[in-house]
Amino acid sequence: MRTYCASTLPFSAFDLTDFVNELSEGSVSAIELAQPHFSDLAAETIAELREETGIRFKSLLSTVRVDAPDGIEALISILDTAQRLSIPIVSIASGGNETATAREVDTIIGHLKTITTEAAARNLTLTLYTHEGSLAYNLERTQQILNAIPSENFGFYYSPYHFHRAGDDPVVALRTLSERLFNVYFNCGVDSQTGS
Repeated sequence: MRTYCASTLPFSAFDLTDFVNELSEGSVSAIELAQPHFSDLAAETIAELREETGIRFKSLLSTVRVDAPDGIEALISILDTAQRLSIPIVSIASGGNETATAREVDTIIGHLKTITTEAAARNLTLTLYTHEGSLAYNLERTQQILNAIPSENFGFYYSPYHFHRAGDDPVVALRTLSERLFNVYFNCGVDSQTGS
């Protein structure tokens, strides 16, 4: 039987306990918790859900920008949450934007190195996800960031949709970055601007 890891991001409007049981009854064996579901989550709640459902909580998904005024502090707090909840992976955005200057790229990479060091100190892994509009929006930029941070605690979160949106071949992106792969996310691929 094939099993899947589901992100709770599409269920952000609902309380975690409202839908986890239903996911576990299907073919979902692991869950990635989106920020609305882990921000105030007690370790006891996770332990109870693990026991009741058998689901493994694989990762936390952060939407915090590392370059926000309090971005580093907010991400360190999320790392602390992951450690408290015994969740080994935190998926993060790069921050920045597609038109970043070389200096801005270096600044973002420096921030990501800081967060990677903090993750390693907690025995956690960060995974970088590509997203349109951010610094890591395409294959070239994502590869540049990964090459600049060769740590075992810094990997890659693959979503073919975002490479496609950037004009890159998603299969080439996967082949190129596969050695750093930790997570895969498939979304419905609906274009938010056209609805197609």
